[in-house]
Amino acid sequence: MTGSVPPEAINLLDGTAQLAPPRQLNPRVSQTLEQIILRAMALDSRQRFATGREMAQALQACLRGQSISIGPGVPSTPVTADGLRCPTCGRPNRPGAKFCQYDRTMLVAAPQPVPAGSKSSARPAITPQMRFEPGNAHARKKDYKRAIAEYAQAAQTGFEHVALYNNWANALIEMDRPNEAIPILQRGLGRYSQDADLYSQLGWAYAISGQHEQAALVLQRALSLDPTPETHFILGLVYQQLKDDARAISEIHKYLDAGQDSAFAHFVLAQCFLRSDQLLQAQVECQRALQLDSKNAGAYMLLAAIHNRNKRYADTIQATQK
Repeated sequence: MTGSVPPEAINLLDGTAQLAPPRQLNPRVSQTLEQIILRAMALDSRQRFATGREMAQALQACLRGQSISIGPGVPSTPVTADGLRCPTCGRPNRPGAKFCQYDRTMLVAAPQPVPAGSKSSARPAITPQMRFEPGNAHARKKDYKRAIAEYAQAAQTGFEHVALYNNWANALIEMDRPNEAIPILQRGLGRYSQDADLYSQLGWAYAISGQHEQAALVLQRALSLDPTPETHFILGLVYQQLKDDARAISEIHKYLDAGQDSAFAHFVLAQCFLRSDQLLQAQVECQRALQLDSKNAGAYMLLAAIHNRNKRYADTIQATQK
């Protein structure tokens, strides 16, 4: 609408940048459209439109030239006669509740709308939830050290959401600190005991910290809640480390049968088949891995080992040279 890229949310939060009103950059933008844009770009996600449908309705009214009151900064938690209604699960909570008693979504009552035409250039107070957003921005840029600091600050100031624990732990794992991620994930599961992603992430943290038996138990729990292909694959890797090749093969096949396909998955299958002396299946999986990644040196070396076990020495030499 303005032909310019807005500042990063992090810079808006720390005061090093300001968001110029759209009409200041492009006078052809109507006042109503400006209100819609500013509400959609609110730093606090609770102050944005509750749904895409709600924003679409506002834009349609704007296109028809209707005068509508947007009220920038109106949170999306509706207040009903039976209390605060959760924007996530839709169930009512008592008036004044801070978190939904059913799914722990943060709640906030809607304040009085801002009068039409009023303007405020004051930077909003940083809420606990707004501490979470910069953490995500740092993580997207792979600046995990700063992301971890923001996540810790968000938790310290009272922010509670399942995504906080998932993202916080993921940043720690990316920095090769799985032993620090484990208590974070356990803390998250203390609040969100039915979240399959937290269990899957915890299983991965156990696995890369060498606690494979514990990892297998946690990943089985994750699959009982939500049998995702990725969790099957991680469990397959854990079984491979435990030298339970039959279970590893079964779990990785479930990953591949779900429509996933990766050179690494076929490479792991080939390793398991070779270790259990199923040489033909090992060769098939190794060749499939090389079809997907022709420069996979590890797969060529594994193929050479398979040929050597079959006493096909010329093929062994050729695969080793590749």
